[in-house]
Amino acid sequence: MAITPSEILSRCRAEESFLLSVRRHLHTHPELSGQETQTVQYIAETLKSMGIQPETIPEGGILAYIHGEKPPQDSPAPALLMRADCDALPVEEQPHAGSARTCTSQNPGVCHACGHDVHSAVLLTAAKVLQQSRKDLYGDVVLLIERSEEIPFNKCLLRLMEALERRGQRIDGAWGMHCAPSPAGTIQLNSGAVMAGTLFFRFTLTGKGGHGSRPDLSVSPIDCFTAIHTALQRIPSRYSPFLPVTLSVTQVQAGNTDNVIPQSLTFGGTARFFDSDRAGFPIQGEINRTVREIAAVYGCQAEGTASAPFLPLQNHSACVGLAREVFRPIFGERVIEDLPSMVSETFATLAARYPAVFIHYGVCNPEKGITAGLHHPEFDADESVLADAAGAAAIYAHSFLEKTAAGTGWGFTPYRDSAEELFALQEITD
Repeated sequence: MAITPSEILSRCRAEESFLLSVRRHLHTHPELSGQETQTVQYIAETLKSMGIQPETIPEGGILAYIHGEKPPQDSPAPALLMRADCDALPVEEQPHAGSARTCTSQNPGVCHACGHDVHSAVLLTAAKVLQQSRKDLYGDVVLLIERSEEIPFNKCLLRLMEALERRGQRIDGAWGMHCAPSPAGTIQLNSGAVMAGTLFFRFTLTGKGGHGSRPDLSVSPIDCFTAIHTALQRIPSRYSPFLPVTLSVTQVQAGNTDNVIPQSLTFGGTARFFDSDRAGFPIQGEINRTVREIAAVYGCQAEGTASAPFLPLQNHSACVGLAREVFRPIFGERVIEDLPSMVSETFATLAARYPAVFIHYGVCNPEKGITAGLHHPEFDADESVLADAAGAAAIYAHSFLEKTAAGTGWGFTPYRDSAEELFALQEITD
């Protein structure tokens, strides 16, 4: 008899001590994006201890494979990609208001304030259970540990996806998760857009400096910027309310004394959206055009640009339907649907290439003083619910591969046909 979802969950819960040891090691020894040398080595050694052979991809991360022993007889084995990230943030960790932390960063000024230690520990625990139950697995699992997720325009995921494509690795779907500042143990499952796409902009306006007593002899970049700022704030209102858009100027730098009009001013910010074609790329063009045209009117030179938009994260409805089907009998009312997040995620590129499910998993618990949001110095995770996150991942892997092996067509059209095309679209190239 095939293994049941309840049995999978029980096996993940039985591995709680393993999960917590991994999470606490990673949390205690965080490394910044691009510096995850010891982190990658530790994860690779942990995979080897399970009988899973990892492959380290330079400037990318880790790929590893679990080969199921029940593939279909008349077709290639289906494969599910399961991803975690592993980098930390330049944030000084602080105690939270409630109970003491179970582990604390030993690297001053660096901590896992976004939960990537949890993501890696959960995936490794799911991988351990999947490896042990591979005789019941209807295909293969591809484990992907991504470096530098926190850095915009990084090439780590590109390197990993290119490596998979070079070897002709079949991928039928993708799974990912993120810690969420929501009630501990909740599993947020949304169809469609679940995390926003984003673009960044940064410009320098150059005019003519002078004394504050004779503004007529100057060309003030501050006057120019105020007009640009007003125009930028109006951009979201020109889009349909059914295409949510935000635009924020987040930094302005100009001048250093009260009686001098500065020569130049630099400003930057970000825009967020859920539809690249109808919002992301048009907004990029509007920002660039608005800044340059207004600068010309005010007699200033404008240098800089709005970047190409990073893709929004789109969950595939059929895959979300499968996840709900198998989760609800096990997790009950803990399976929820909520508002999407305006934060961005590199997993969006995987979801644009393969039919994907990305969950937000609640880790907050006010009774333990764990209430801080992501990227906050007090962020922490309620460890008592983490084994169930691994259970959800392993249950979905078994169910997805069984459905795919049975000939299920997910009806998915990739946004682009290769990793290279997807990243070029986002202006991330070699």
